[in-house]
Amino acid sequence: MNFSDQFEKFIKKHELLHEGDKVLLAVSGGMDSVVLLDLFLHITHSWNLELSVAHLNHGLRDKMADRDEAFVRNLAGSKGLHFYSRKVDVNQYCKVHKLSLEEGARNLRFEFLNSLMDRLKYDRLALGHQKNDQAETILMNLIRGSGLRGLGGIRPGRGRMIRPLLFATREQIQSYAEDRGLDNVDDVSNRDRRFLRNRVRLDVFPELEKATGHHAVTGFYRTGNACEEAEDYLKYSAREALKEIIVSRSKDEIILDIYKFLSYFKVVQKYVLFQIFEEEFPQEGISHFKIDRLLRLAEEGRSGGFLELANGGRVMRSRNRLVFLRKHLSIPEMPVPVGRQLNLSDIGLQFRSELLERKENKIVFTSERGIEYLDYDTISFPMHLRSFRQGDKFIPLGMAQKKKLHDFFIDEKIPVYRRTSIPLLVGEEEIIWVVGYRINDRFKVTGKTKKILKVEVNRIQS
Repeated sequence: MNFSDQFEKFIKKHELLHEGDKVLLAVSGGMDSVVLLDLFLHITHSWNLELSVAHLNHGLRDKMADRDEAFVRNLAGSKGLHFYSRKVDVNQYCKVHKLSLEEGARNLRFEFLNSLMDRLKYDRLALGHQKNDQAETILMNLIRGSGLRGLGGIRPGRGRMIRPLLFATREQIQSYAEDRGLDNVDDVSNRDRRFLRNRVRLDVFPELEKATGHHAVTGFYRTGNACEEAEDYLKYSAREALKEIIVSRSKDEIILDIYKFLSYFKVVQKYVLFQIFEEEFPQEGISHFKIDRLLRLAEEGRSGGFLELANGGRVMRSRNRLVFLRKHLSIPEMPVPVGRQLNLSDIGLQFRSELLERKENKIVFTSERGIEYLDYDTISFPMHLRSFRQGDKFIPLGMAQKKKLHDFFIDEKIPVYRRTSIPLLVGEEEIIWVVGYRINDRFKVTGKTKKILKVEVNRIQS
């Protein structure tokens, strides 16, 4: 089977393409990406593909980087393909974000490529990683202690991203390029030992092969395949476990039963957490360190303990529940002018107050939880809305003594993770209304009341 046939067989085996796909090819100008482009041109007609080329100029090698960009531009033009490029300052980006050159360059590359994918509606992003890259990645992940997921290495397909050259070694790709007479540029940054991957490629692997007498790349590649198969099984186990563990799921939160969660093997617990983050919190940079912290929260954490997530999310323990909140809701302190309406858009509520004169006829009280009537003259102005704070107390309607708001929430069976999203209407000195639940007995309307403050909360219609 020739090299081009192996390429297509690998694509079919891993279902990397669908007929009619729009494919964006990331081409650096190096041998791997030039071969990738050539192979795609061979299958374009049979798969009815639409191809385009993208190149990021990292600005790290001045004229040499500009030369690479010009080479790829001309290559794409000679094949009649659309070409997209961007020039960035990796050094400055890394200084601002406190990243290594390797990490900064990777972030900028994928930021550029993903923005093109989104804007131009491409179906697949094709990258030129091959078998040697796979082996290097697995070794680096082994050194970092990244576990089975890391030992699985680079997946042939993940979401929109495909790597259809993973079946081939660097030597096989070079042989194909020579047979086809393909030109490429020599990227001198591949010999820059400031990058860990280059040190692994140039220093570690040659010594490994010399010491063992074996082709280390093949061994690591086989290890990666075996770990990938094991990981697929663990992902399946995690999906099945999640069906038993999950208590509820909504657009705002996911709730797990901690006791059921902890009844599974530790490795399944980890994969349950990986699955939740990958599916529900894709923006979260998940690490083994973060997974270990979440496991400790489930095993040993107190009710109310939490771990902050990116973009305002939070994972919180609430008794025997582990709650994943897409956004931790709390209410910043804000003034409440009488006769005005406030929109609490973060928690989807609308608050309004209105001053009423007491007349001969009685006030008709309502059983609606969102409406209350208060004795205006007993309130210490100005009023504010805010969230629960530790130590808050008030006198619930019908009682004579102050009660801790924490204890009130417990009596009302309000879970820990919802307490900060309940607005408190407060005066200058104390809580007036736990909105939607109970007013302070001190501010109730009595026979002596002359002016009445009507307060009302409604859900904002989306």
